[in-house]
Amino acid sequence: MRDAPGTRDYDWWLLAILTTICALGVIEIYSATHGSSLAGMHWKQVRWLTVGFVLMFALSRLDYHLILEQAPVLYLLSIAALIAVLAVGHTRFGAKRWINLPGIGELLQVSELVKLVIIIVLARFFTEVRSDELDLRDLIKAALIVGVPVVLILKQPDLGTALVLMPMLAVGAFLAGLKWQHAAVFSLAGILLIGAVFYPPVSRRILK
Repeated sequence: MRDAPGTRDYDWWLLAILTTICALGVIEIYSATHGSSLAGMHWKQVRWLTVGFVLMFALSRLDYHLILEQAPVLYLLSIAALIAVLAVGHTRFGAKRWINLPGIGELLQVSELVKLVIIIVLARFFTEVRSDELDLRDLIKAALIVGVPVVLILKQPDLGTALVLMPMLAVGAFLAGLKWQHAAVFSLAGILLIGAVFYPPVSRRILK
């Protein structure tokens, strides 16, 4: 196991940019809710940001190999959590995307955590491929790994979060040695799929 990182190992410029973006988010929430029935919502955002930063620095002290070793468990837990959302999730504005945290009284959007888990799972999968060029079978396996949570997230429905998972797959496959022939075929399939989604009879049904 490698030694835990010291303060010099952190990218402080990146952390400064991240903090600035988070601060802008809080200011926007304050601006949008000030003087309304939702006044004070920015403090809830501040509390969750504080929790997030604490967890971020805590995880940075761990050897990332330990996290990669737990990738299968994290993936299965993520799928189970997404199924739980569909079964007993909280519905708002016609979408069932949240689940109650017992004893806390807060709502958790599971799909946001699934994004992080998919990054870890794909990192382990493509690391274990160990080849200069990504085989078609491995590419299909990776697509299935991402496809299962994508389908479950689309069922909520949450098209935006589902689409975020696709670039993760594309970047991971590219870094793992994606062949240009496979890239061309999947790009064409993606274009056709997007075109089908925005085809009026289909889009009206999805947007409804």
